[in-house]
Amino acid sequence: MFTRTCLFATLALSLALFVGCDNKTQAERDSLLQQNRDLKSQMDAQKAELEAKERELAAARSSVTTTPAGGGATTPGMTDVPPVETTATDPTLKGEAGVTFGKNKAGETQIELASDVFFDPGKATLKPSAKKALDRVAALIKKNYAGQSLRIEGHTDPTPVGKSGWKDNYALGAGRATAVMNYLASQGVAKSSMHIVSKAATEPKSKTDNSKNRRVEIIVVKNGK
Repeated sequence: MFTRTCLFATLALSLALFVGCDNKTQAERDSLLQQNRDLKSQMDAQKAELEAKERELAAARSSVTTTPAGGGATTPGMTDVPPVETTATDPTLKGEAGVTFGKNKAGETQIELASDVFFDPGKATLKPSAKKALDRVAALIKKNYAGQSLRIEGHTDPTPVGKSGWKDNYALGAGRATAVMNYLASQGVAKSSMHIVSKAATEPKSKTDNSKNRRVEIIVVKNGK
């Protein structure tokens, strides 16, 4: 009788251990399945975000057309993209690398800053070496255009921003325009007279040289508009 009781006890213990192990295995399996579902959801979300950015880039590219008779690149409803007339100069800015002064086709005074000179790739923080040039730009604005409205435009090339941390090229263009505006304000240009616009890659200057497309333009607005 005692032997039989011991046998039953041993069998019961073995069964409990077996059930416990089986439950543990099932819990681990459920955990792995949940992790797999979570990873799949993350991948689906990243894929959807990438596809949205690709569609946005394609839309930006398709919005750029070429005018006949040698016209510049334009966007629907706009005239030719106003380039800076390189024949116009100003003694204050003479010799500054990456800075072009002149008038655009709309007749507005425009100071163009080459982004490759003023910013590192994918960044919107001014290079220390670029601040000297902006000091001279600020001096020119305060001397000749005090009280006039300034439009600061950020332009990029169409290359996707990738892992730079920016949502898209519109955000990058806005970040660079903002950096220029804030620095000019720190040098005494009235911040209330300035506003920023990001054009991203919608108004390219060149089809073959993206370095010309990466720029920030400071425009003295006609009639204060």
